[in-house]
Amino acid sequence: MLALALATLLSQAPPVVAVIDISSEDAIYEDVSRRYAESLVEALTKEGVPAVRVDESELPEEGCRLGPCLGVAARGKGALAVVTLDAEEVSKTKSKVVVTVMRATNGEPLAGGRYELKVGMKKIPKGLTAFLAAVKKAMSKVAAE
Repeated sequence: MLALALATLLSQAPPVVAVIDISSEDAIYEDVSRRYAESLVEALTKEGVPAVRVDESELPEEGCRLGPCLGVAARGKGALAVVTLDAEEVSKTKSKVVVTVMRATNGEPLAGGRYELKVGMKKIPKGLTAFLAAVKKAMSKVAAE
């Protein structure tokens, strides 16, 4: 029984990308941007790119918007790449989101995108769909190396 549990644990693929919310505190409510990051993790995983969210508590106290500490946080989760999410509230019902994906080892940019989210929106924004496809393509190259 223990061997089966160990085999199952070892057979699970590690996260390929780590999603980190780098939104400015004064640009959007923290719980809203966190929800966007969690949704992005779900969307990436659904597209076949395993993802995990890096919680704010896992980053240095002084913050970590850009630079090597993002890669360190991602590699700490076993990820090959970092996806950053930078959200900004435009109005009470609309937010702008900028996303990028880069290698966790050297910060090399792999893809990026922009999209808007509206309250009650049911359809996936075109910008997000394009970003998901770009990440899937980029990660297939990264994983093959």
